[in-house]
Amino acid sequence: MSCDHRDMAVAFLSLAVMFTGLNRAAFIVNHNDFAPKYAGVLFGITNTFATVPGMIAPIVAGALTPNILDSNTDLMCLFRRIPQKNGEMYFTYVQLSVYLGRWCLEV
Repeated sequence: MSCDHRDMAVAFLSLAVMFTGLNRAAFIVNHNDFAPKYAGVLFGITNTFATVPGMIAPIVAGALTPNILDSNTDLMCLFRRIPQKNGEMYFTYVQLSVYLGRWCLEV
C-alpha cells in the first residue's frame, strides 16, 4: 500500500483495532466463567502460552528476511530489539508472578 491510499490504511487500522477489542473482551470473560476463584492464575498461564509466538515470530522473520546493509542498519536493529526485549521482560514478569503468586492460593 502506497502513501496515496492513506484513507484505506486508516480504515484497515481502525478495523484491526476494533476486532482486537472484540477478541480481548471475549477472552477475559472466559477465565471468570471457567474458574472465578482462579481467574488470575488461569489468565497468567494462558498469556504465557500466547506470548511465546510473539517472541519467536521476530526471530523467524529475521531469519527469513534478507539482510540488506545500509546506513540505517544500526537504527533498524535498535527498533527490532525493543519489542523483543519488551516481550522478554513481560514473559519473565508473568512467570515470576505465577511462581511467586502461589502463596495467595487456597489449597
